[in-house]
Amino acid sequence: MRIATPLALTALTQLFALLPSPLHADEPAQPKYGWREVWTGGDTMRDVWLLYTGVTLAPWSEHVYDPGWRIRAQAGYGQYNYMIKSDGVPTSYRGDVSYADALIGYHWRVGELTAKLFGGLATIEHRALAEASDGRVLGREWGPKGLVELWLNIGSTQFTSLNLSFTTAHRTAAARWRYGVKLNEALSIGPELRFDTNAFRYQSYDKIFDSYLGRAGLFLTYKWPGVEVSVAGGISANVIGIETDDVSPYGTINVLFQF
Repeated sequence: MRIATPLALTALTQLFALLPSPLHADEPAQPKYGWREVWTGGDTMRDVWLLYTGVTLAPWSEHVYDPGWRIRAQAGYGQYNYMIKSDGVPTSYRGDVSYADALIGYHWRVGELTAKLFGGLATIEHRALAEASDGRVLGREWGPKGLVELWLNIGSTQFTSLNLSFTTAHRTAAARWRYGVKLNEALSIGPELRFDTNAFRYQSYDKIFDSYLGRAGLFLTYKWPGVEVSVAGGISANVIGIETDDVSPYGTINVLFQF
């Protein structure tokens, strides 16, 4: 028995996990935006969809861009189709995944660098995967989670961001990098790269980069006072060593409110 399209499982697990907070350490803003941040969005690729939502609170700060303690909660649910080949005959199956995080962290600003560090508890549940995974990624798992978000302003018109996360729940890891150019005060555009993997793909921690879902695309962000809309799209592929397969377009949308 051989798994023909495993990228759907990883795509849903951590989209994103980063997969899904606003996925960046935000640039400075005015106090009028308040100390609460709520976001919701969706992600899709071939045979895959995911919906997610979350909230970050800065209860001891004047607003969400002030340095200080943060409380974050987020959750998501998605479904996907995957193919199993047994004796050379492909059979289609449907799987689903749900996740939730409860995190506490701290927000720093040093010059043009903004950094957020979170730690807490994550839970991830995979269903309808027994035949595909031999039980390696099946059912609900709980585990500690760490999350890092970095944002660096490069002059007044450019920025770069890097986000990293890992949880022992199904050994799930993700990373995303962006480089943005501000076309005006409200509109930004630039490239993005993303990495996702979990226990479905690698058997030990020293092989975490041997098999993963990779993404390369462009993002576009537009901001109003207290509202931010971000869309992204590009190409995703299952990467095993130096080989790629299961190439698919992807698209995401995220809406964030500050109040």
